[in-house]
Amino acid sequence: MTEVFASLTEVFATLTEVFATLTEVFATLTEVFASLTEVFATLTEVFATLTEVFATLTEVFATLTEVFAALTEVFANLTEVFATLTEVFATLIEVFATLTEVFATLTEVFATLTEVFPCFFLGCKANARV
Repeated sequence: MTEVFASLTEVFATLTEVFATLTEVFATLTEVFASLTEVFATLTEVFATLTEVFATLTEVFATLTEVFAALTEVFANLTEVFATLTEVFATLIEVFATLTEVFATLTEVFATLTEVFPCFFLGCKANARV
């Protein structure tokens, strides 16, 4: 019976060692699970941040698209303004040419009038004595 009791004591000691080892393994697995839970929480935060960044970038892209469209309109308007200014400049050149012709004609008329009516333009006093 002593042998049986000794064998049972050995079995009990072995089972105690196994239980202690299993307790250590369970503690380690609990730590690993806690670490994995923290990693998952961190990854969830990273994903949320990336989602916000993507939403912000989407808004920025939409804004840039609107700005590009507005700049395209401005460029088209400036092109029209430039074309109009070119037409105005051409018209002003024509007006200047016409005014130059008018000035030349008026110069000829004035020259003719001074030949025809010299006393009127020169203020002759000879006619006053007559």
